[in-house]
Amino acid sequence: MAKDPYEILKKFWGYDTFKQNQLEIIKDVLAGSDVLALLPTGGGKSLCFQVPALALEGLCVVISPLIALIQDQVNRLSKQGIKAIGLSAGISRDRLIELLDNCDYGGVKFLYMSPERLQQPMVLERLSRMKISLIAIDEAHCISSWGHDFRPAYLKCTSLRAVTNAPMIALTATATRKVQVDIVTNLSLEGVKIHKASFLRHNISYHVTQVEDKGYYLKEICFKASQSVIVYVNSRRMVGVLFNELNSAGLGVATYHGGLSKIEREAALSDWIKDHAKIMIATNAFGMGIDKGNVSDVIHFQIPESLENYYQESGRAGRDGKPANAIILWATPDVTQLKNQFIDPMAALKEVQLVYRKLNAFLRIPYGEGNEQTYQFSFNGFVSQYALKTLKTYNALKTLDQFGIIRLEENFDKRTTIKYVCSKEQLYDYMDSNEKMKPIILNLSRTYGGLFEFDTKIDLHLLSKKTAKSVADIQKDLEQLHNDHLIALDLYTTDLKVVYLLPREDERTIAPFAKRIENTYKERIEKVNAMISYVTQSTHCRNKVLLDYFDEKSKECGMCDYCRQKTTPQELLLNDLCEAILSLLEENNFTSRQLVSTLEKPKELVLNSIQYLLKEGQIEINSQNEYVKK
Repeated sequence: MAKDPYEILKKFWGYDTFKQNQLEIIKDVLAGSDVLALLPTGGGKSLCFQVPALALEGLCVVISPLIALIQDQVNRLSKQGIKAIGLSAGISRDRLIELLDNCDYGGVKFLYMSPERLQQPMVLERLSRMKISLIAIDEAHCISSWGHDFRPAYLKCTSLRAVTNAPMIALTATATRKVQVDIVTNLSLEGVKIHKASFLRHNISYHVTQVEDKGYYLKEICFKASQSVIVYVNSRRMVGVLFNELNSAGLGVATYHGGLSKIEREAALSDWIKDHAKIMIATNAFGMGIDKGNVSDVIHFQIPESLENYYQESGRAGRDGKPANAIILWATPDVTQLKNQFIDPMAALKEVQLVYRKLNAFLRIPYGEGNEQTYQFSFNGFVSQYALKTLKTYNALKTLDQFGIIRLEENFDKRTTIKYVCSKEQLYDYMDSNEKMKPIILNLSRTYGGLFEFDTKIDLHLLSKKTAKSVADIQKDLEQLHNDHLIALDLYTTDLKVVYLLPREDERTIAPFAKRIENTYKERIEKVNAMISYVTQSTHCRNKVLLDYFDEKSKECGMCDYCRQKTTPQELLLNDLCEAILSLLEENNFTSRQLVSTLEKPKELVLNSIQYLLKEGQIEINSQNEYVKK
């Protein structure tokens, strides 16, 4: 007999009422229906499967994409007195059997695992013997090749249908109509009940500001922020750059990216969660599963890859319901940089086909053979032999992996990492007394930022080219620096492995996937362009543009930069501030910071006037980032 959801909510979470759509979702799950739940970031997705799982007899199996997220959920449930287990990476077979035994006999209510676990026959066999009450697929957009986080292993989730008749609930915070269709189809959701809450965040004010001196305005926003701040960037190098700038300005800063060790990431997160550091500077590796209430500002210092990413990341502001800001700072070069980073390296269908042909030749695989065979593979040797572009080739191989043509070993993108463990003065002294080590040290310093702050991934082949030394000699140099206590070194030299999942039949192998590969390529370009359009447009409400993208109609929010400064061109032409700016530029060139200081008017009004004059072609930016009257 199912227990009352309100009693469970009060007993374990201390709440008296549910948020929007939660109760309706829970009722459908308890009625045995398959459910697709689309709830905004911070909308309480976890309760939608945790509450009914506690009301039902049996085990709830939860598929989640990140080990850190799994561990966080397990820890939270355990603190509430709820038995939960997570199958973390790297556990031994004996430990895996022990944990599964606990699920059988130990009264465990939640079993969390990554989708990759479903590729283990033993796990599926053991699950088939358990009394499973519910299957929860978290971050379900990962199952769609249209999604921004497509993860091929999620396609294995349908294997759970063969071991249990339990209902399935799929949950996500970001899904366009195409992604929703993919989720329902790929998970074989039957008679699915779809619940879509409004993605509108009433307390978040969206702002996009074009400035030439982003660092200055970033510091200004961080100093004025009432509570915690997240600053998102697109690269680990930029994390290091901004850390140095904000730290030097006296701001309390923590940093987070995928290149940090687990201990470093946990320490940084702890400092920020406990408010020991006001600001978190991070790549998009930071955020999934992070639930901190008092974030007053989420700032994107670089344009994010897609509106899906932006919605999720900006939605980490204002979880406490208080007014919050989502801000994008951008300069004209950022648009080109975004395209260079996310569009140029992408592999179109013809490039995927080319790489597949070259791969067959490189590995000397006869026509019709290769199926289920494993081959040693030197990626850098492959790229070098055929004069291929590194990133485009990498993405082509990942595409072949995503569509099940080949499988790349788990550590395909692992690189050697280093970090300086000495002071700059000690490094200079070392170079003075070790002339032969100068080239490697100088090239490291010129090529990679943040070496004194972070474990940094380095490319041995790139250093080989820059120093005109062999890779073997570069390895020896790094080992010498490590032995002399100048760097911490994690040297990774193992060749890669490629597993052929289908026999080599050239064009015929790829043909069944060709249309989807082509569509995925076009879709990803459209996503980047939609993001650029959002940033560069100044004629529509920001919130409305964002919600329209997710197929939700809305009215103007009245809070974003457009709504606050909505003014007709005729009125702006008569505005004294525009005339004052043009008058100043008659005499000299000015940066925006100088104009704000000289005019002594509200900064936002000055910046909007500058943007209007730029749009009208009355002023332009010179190479010194100064405004010039045309």
